[in-house]
Amino acid sequence: MMSQLNYIKDSVPTGDLASDSEYLYGEVTDINVEFTSEELTAFFNENRPSYYAVKNVEIKINNDGTIEAVANASVDYFLNEFMSGKYSRDQIKEEIPALGLLPKTVNLYIKFSGSVLNNSASANINTVAVQGITIPSNLINSSEAINIATTGCNNLMSTYNSNTGSTFNKIAIEDSKIKFEGSVPSSLERIKK
Repeated sequence: MMSQLNYIKDSVPTGDLASDSEYLYGEVTDINVEFTSEELTAFFNENRPSYYAVKNVEIKINNDGTIEAVANASVDYFLNEFMSGKYSRDQIKEEIPALGLLPKTVNLYIKFSGSVLNNSASANINTVAVQGITIPSNLINSSEAINIATTGCNNLMSTYNSNTGSTFNKIAIEDSKIKFEGSVPSSLERIKK
């Protein structure tokens, strides 16, 4: 997958936090590529530091245009970065008592569809399960939940684009593959501070 992106990545940095390293990105290049489920799975597991928010990722692109993904996910990352601190652990426990006390990382399953056009995400969430407990559909299919998910994606893209000069013109499912058009850095070097 890295070769399809013409992307050179350094070795995994040591340290417990992203802030332990300085990130230096190479020149931005245009890309127009497709990825299979296996290539995406490899991408999200390859060369990732200990502080990476998701581990043991597996992705399946279905013929119906949906994506299924499973991973061990950092609860704090998703609450603070993806959901912008909008919900606390206590609020989640109150809304979904079956989840009890959330550990530092959880087993996460999600089935969804959506796309990115001109750096803006759209999504339809079919199913979410945390620690094997399916989240009620009225919670994940509400306009508020969809807004939180798409805003989280848009914020992540905005930060990445600001740091790297990248653009995401199109990310969509076509013929059971992810079609990706845009521009990304040609390399990444992480230097220990």
